[in-house]
Amino acid sequence: MERLGALALGLLFASVPLAAHAQSPAPEQAARLQRLASVGRLWGAIRYFHPWLAHKPINWDSAFVAAYPRLSTATTRDDFAAAVESLLAPLGDPATRVTGSVAPAVLPADSLTTWLPDSTLLVRFAALGDLADFMGVLERLGGVARTIGTSRATILDFRGANPSPDPENIADVAMYFGVDFGVPAFQAALVGAPVTTPARRARMHSGLVPESGTTSGGYYSAFYAIDGKVIQPDSAARWRPVAAIVDAASVLPAVLEPIRAMGYLRLVAVGGIGESSAGTYGVALDDSLTVTVRLEEPVGGSSALVPDTLLAPGEDSTAVAVAAGLVAPDRFRVRPATPAGPAPAQPDEASSTAPGPAYPDSASRVLAAYKYWAAIQYFFPYMHLIGEDWGAVLAPAIGRLEGARDSLEYVLALVDMSTHIHDSHGFIVNPTLRAYRGDAVLPVEFRMVQGRPVIVSLLDSSAVQAGLRMGDELLSLDGIPAMRYYADLAPGATSTPQSDMHVRMSLLARGPEGSTAELVVRNKDGKHRSIRLKRLPGTEALQAGLGKGPAFRLLSSHTGYADLTRLTVPQVDSMFDAFAATKAIIFDMRGYPNGTAWSIAPRLATAPGLQAARFSRPLRMGPDTTYTSRVDFAQLVPPSSLPRYAGRTVMLIDERAMSQAEHTGLFFEAANGTVFIGTPTAGANGDITNVVVPGGATMYFSGHDVRHADGRQLQRVGLQPTVRVEPTIAGIRAGRDEVLDAALRYLQSK
Repeated sequence: MERLGALALGLLFASVPLAAHAQSPAPEQAARLQRLASVGRLWGAIRYFHPWLAHKPINWDSAFVAAYPRLSTATTRDDFAAAVESLLAPLGDPATRVTGSVAPAVLPADSLTTWLPDSTLLVRFAALGDLADFMGVLERLGGVARTIGTSRATILDFRGANPSPDPENIADVAMYFGVDFGVPAFQAALVGAPVTTPARRARMHSGLVPESGTTSGGYYSAFYAIDGKVIQPDSAARWRPVAAIVDAASVLPAVLEPIRAMGYLRLVAVGGIGESSAGTYGVALDDSLTVTVRLEEPVGGSSALVPDTLLAPGEDSTAVAVAAGLVAPDRFRVRPATPAGPAPAQPDEASSTAPGPAYPDSASRVLAAYKYWAAIQYFFPYMHLIGEDWGAVLAPAIGRLEGARDSLEYVLALVDMSTHIHDSHGFIVNPTLRAYRGDAVLPVEFRMVQGRPVIVSLLDSSAVQAGLRMGDELLSLDGIPAMRYYADLAPGATSTPQSDMHVRMSLLARGPEGSTAELVVRNKDGKHRSIRLKRLPGTEALQAGLGKGPAFRLLSSHTGYADLTRLTVPQVDSMFDAFAATKAIIFDMRGYPNGTAWSIAPRLATAPGLQAARFSRPLRMGPDTTYTSRVDFAQLVPPSSLPRYAGRTVMLIDERAMSQAEHTGLFFEAANGTVFIGTPTAGANGDITNVVVPGGATMYFSGHDVRHADGRQLQRVGLQPTVRVEPTIAGIRAGRDEVLDAALRYLQSK
């Protein structure tokens, strides 16, 4: 899909020999890595979904780097909790906190409701019982609502309503007491006139906006707004004094804000107070800790509720008496609150994409793992095809990145991490990696033919002058047996076996520009020859292929041939003019095209408005990946007023066709049923996106799930030929294009 240079892109693949994996870490080290991995999950959730990072000057990358020394050396639960708090401190957000670090108040909560003097009703939410008993909780809260209707004043004690750090329990608490406050009858009993809770907004991401360069994917990030809820009073409506008792662990219901604005709420905080109208999500960490993460903020400004009385943590026992005093008949006066002003917009400094040194410090190397892991976790559209536990990848990756001794080991560790997504778009662009692979290639093209590495193209006259010929089998390279050299290459992330093979062959003979390679080849006579051949700059060698002829030509009066790896958009109309009288066209798509599908397919289409492909990408509206939303759309063959070509069409394919090449096949298939001939393509399609990590490494991956028009899977499968034919060494040596020959026979039979 991406309008990028074909083979130049292929040569950027992170395909390099990797060092052997380290032995399993000792138990202490394994526990430490698991802690750091759990922090990585937290870091990613905040990075993408905490609303403040979109408009406040918070450098979240730097926050982790600063907290890393404490996080990496914590050995006890308390040390770990304190280290996580130090990570969260730069946020300055009371709603984002370590839940387990604030001990819940120990309160006598046997009774849900208690009558105090002066007809004041005390409601202790800690006595609601098991929050998993959904219907039971609703029934009990409904009973409380009816009781409130007979009271003069109400005290709502939210302390201890969430004694468990379990994220699921936190979600239950938010449902019952949080932004919606669960039971309409309960809210109606607290107000004396219609009121509206504050509107809220939260972050959403439609795919991942690339951190470097551009893409044709159309990805974006935004806020989405959640309207406030209108609360209608019950039939016996009247305003009555309300006092709320909270602590730092309490989830505050949004209905408190309009009650406060009308002047009927008094607030008692014990040891601290959170912020209301903040939908949260619980992220479970290691050592049984949980962090509640803010996901929402009020539209237009802060909704912080300032307490009337702030008590020390040791003064829990006096809170009820203090609250009762604030709503006592002789002391209570209506006191409208002054609304908070809007928060000023700030530049987005949530992360840094500056490359920094090629060999970053330990903290930055771990940060690289966090950034890549979170990007894949939330935005990789092919998670269902990975076939392994992505969550289990993070801890070992951290260990290897921490242990990297120089810039090369660091980038190789990133390459190793990327292999787990099994996506041939999962390549890495990095100066250290490119220098390690080499910037130049031999002026020949190798392919694996009949299980052996064979020269299939001569890309420069120097190869001919050195004595190389088409079909020569490579036996050794720089003194290393060719098949051993091939096997030792680790091609990074690849989608299919055929793509893996192609990437290995592409990198088989890379090296420094101007360097000379020692090749031993076997020619058609079975003789071994030693050849010295100079490497050339990659793009120069790849563009200088010999004997390819024009981009399109007539093979006969009935058949046209177009090489889509060289055909350009301005040449398309001339091609159709030249082929107007033919009965068939052979499109050669054994490589990467030049964006011609959008010009050619409309001239082949049998009807207007044909669906060419189906797209899908993640739509993330929160960090909970068990709830999946997606953006789905169909891509149509563009219309054209130019004459339609009514002859048959076939497309030659093999493992060198990837991404836009495969998408070209989808267009032609949908337009007129173009038949594929050859071997399966690479199986990697979907507009690429990327994340930039410390050390100047840009890590790419597919951003869209792209399928055939009928919904068939393409990723990790490839375009499948109707007529399967593979070249042979004998055919190459004889100068025959056996795939093209098969296409001609197929067309003749039709």
